[in-house]
Amino acid sequence: HYGKTVLNSETGVPITCTMHTDQAPFKEVRVRQAIRFLIDRPRTLEQSLSGYGRIGNDMWAPYDHAYPDLPQRHQDIPQAKSLLRQAGYPDLSVTLNTSDGLAAGVLEAASSFAAQAKQAGVNINVQNLPANGFYAHYLSWTFSQTFWFTRNYIPQIAESELPTSSYNETHFNNPQFNRLFQEALRTVDETKRSEILGECMKIDYDDGGYIIWGFDNVIDAYSTKVTGFVPDKSGAPL
Repeated sequence: HYGKTVLNSETGVPITCTMHTDQAPFKEVRVRQAIRFLIDRPRTLEQSLSGYGRIGNDMWAPYDHAYPDLPQRHQDIPQAKSLLRQAGYPDLSVTLNTSDGLAAGVLEAASSFAAQAKQAGVNINVQNLPANGFYAHYLSWTFSQTFWFTRNYIPQIAESELPTSSYNETHFNNPQFNRLFQEALRTVDETKRSEILGECMKIDYDDGGYIIWGFDNVIDAYSTKVTGFVPDKSGAPL
């Protein structure tokens, strides 16, 4: 008799929110920091992915050698409210543009996030768009969701966080970050390069425009007639 079984692969696939760092209100770094403190990451993981994943710390590439050991960010409503008051946004209201055509769990994460934000008096209006409507204005939304497959840090940043990146989803342009990244590209010694990239990741952690609250597992069901499948970190199925 043949049955069915499941392959559960832990990955580095980030489920993210993007905040445009050159547009109000997210041009103000304290607003970006506050928004990150609104999220109850373990709760969001349970509500959106039924626990099939792990929480993130607002940095890319958890499998990269350069990934730094920084304090895990947790929900802190008083800190979020304080930062918003300091930034001049005590009654923040924003629209989070998303689509259930992006990836599994994305819309559920948005709804969970919006409910949690109310604890700080922040109103997040979740706008669920058809995929074609979402991508028609991709890179233009002030606040939106996105996801990527597992990548190491250097190719991820080349794609998404430099002024020259094809998909700079947060319009990020930090001169210190840009300088450090170019220095890392010129550095042959792996240990030294990892130290420099760790500094870049610290800038992501403190000042970046991404909320990387979690990483999605890939769940595949298959017949036991088929053999040879093994867990894979890439995020691609089977």
